[in-house]
This record gives sequence, structure tokens and C-alpha cells, in this order.
Amino acid sequence: MDGALPAEPLRTHCQPVSFEAVIAETYKYGGVAGRVSQRDLAITLNGNTGETFTQSWTYTDLGDVASVTWASCRSTISTATRRRASRG
Repeated sequence: MDGALPAEPLRTHCQPVSFEAVIAETYKYGGVAGRVSQRDLAITLNGNTGETFTQSWTYTDLGDVASVTWASCRSTISTATRRRASRG
């Protein structure tokens, strides 16, 4: 079973920069008794795909958390774009 929360845009119109960021969360429910097994978080800036993060969980047969994989970045932004962004 999968699920997604509606992506809500975050807009700023502060001068000299104006941008729209959309953060979308998607959940997978593959754990014991339908518990969350994976969460994906995707960030889009001004319509361009940005960073994607994944976090996952595994469970024991009794439903206790057996392991957690903390959010890891699956970047789609080029190094050149990151340098420009970090300089403003």
C-alpha cells in the first residue's frame, strides 16, 4: 500500500530572490500490520526537480522497529548548479 501527502508550494517574493519550492512526501506501508516501511521526500525548486531523500524502516515479527535507515540524499542537482545556488 502506498500513500502520498498533497504537495504544497512554498513561495517567497523577497527581493532580490523569488522562488517556489514544492515539497512532496510519499509513504510506503510494507511493514508489519501495515506500518510505514519507507518515506520519500522530494523537493522541487521553480519547477526543477531538486533533492530527493529516502528513509526506511524494518520491523520484527512482533512489530518492533528492527532497523532504521536515516534519510539519504539521492541528488539530481548537478555540482555546478549547487555551486551557483550556494553563492546566491
